[in-house]
Amino acid sequence: MFQYFLKKIRSKHSDTIFSLIEITMKLILEETESISTQLLSCLLDGVKVVEKNILHTAKKQAEKVLVNYSLKLKPYLAKLFNGNGALLSDYNKIVAAVFQGKPDTSI
Repeated sequence: MFQYFLKKIRSKHSDTIFSLIEITMKLILEETESISTQLLSCLLDGVKVVEKNILHTAKKQAEKVLVNYSLKLKPYLAKLFNGNGALLSDYNKIVAAVFQGKPDTSI
C-alpha cells in the first residue's frame, strides 16, 4: 500500500488527499507490531539519493513518515544498516538523522 501511495501521489492532489494518505500510513505503522523489510524498503526507496523516478511529492511524504515514526523505525533501520551492508550515503540525509536518533522534525 505504501508503495502504491508513493508511486501515485502528485503535487496536483489536494491537501485532503495528502492528509488521507498520511493518516492511512500512520494507522498502519501504529498498528504494526513488526515493520517488514518490504515496508521499510518502500519508504527508503522514496528517499534514495540517486533515484530519479521518485517525484518530489513522494519523497517529501516518505521523509515525513520517516521523521514522524523515527522511534519505531530506528531499530529496523539499525538492523538494515548494521547487518545487510546497506549504505547510509545511498539515502537522503533524513535517513542518517533517524538512524542516529536525531530526526529533523521541521519536515
